[in-house]
Amino acid sequence: MTAAVLDLLKSYCLGAMVITPPVASLCRALGVLPSPGEGPSEAFMNSGWLRVTAHGTGVRSSSCSCMVYFPSDPGYKETARMLVEAGLGLLDREGRLPRTAGGILTPAAALGDQMAERLVATGTVVART
Repeated sequence: MTAAVLDLLKSYCLGAMVITPPVASLCRALGVLPSPGEGPSEAFMNSGWLRVTAHGTGVRSSSCSCMVYFPSDPGYKETARMLVEAGLGLLDREGRLPRTAGGILTPAAALGDQMAERLVATGTVVART
């Protein structure tokens, strides 16, 4: 419990540093926060990748595995690509968005199979293992 509270407090402090202009300026001057443009190099981002493997077991002992591979840096390039594809998916001019009740939805619930199709079309590899 104590560790969770400390993590929450750290998150609040980091959030305050990032969104409060005077505090953010001070943190940049002290070298705590990077200045704009000080992120990783293009070469570093091109060398990154992410592979996620999921295993599932059904109630009748059936099983399934799936591997999803993202070919670029997941922290910068892949996140940006996913955001763009989600935004384009919300424009849905073909009426393929799932009909779900309101509320706060995850991208998978809001965009359905269309999101997976968009990601595969732009470089994500999905394989059943």
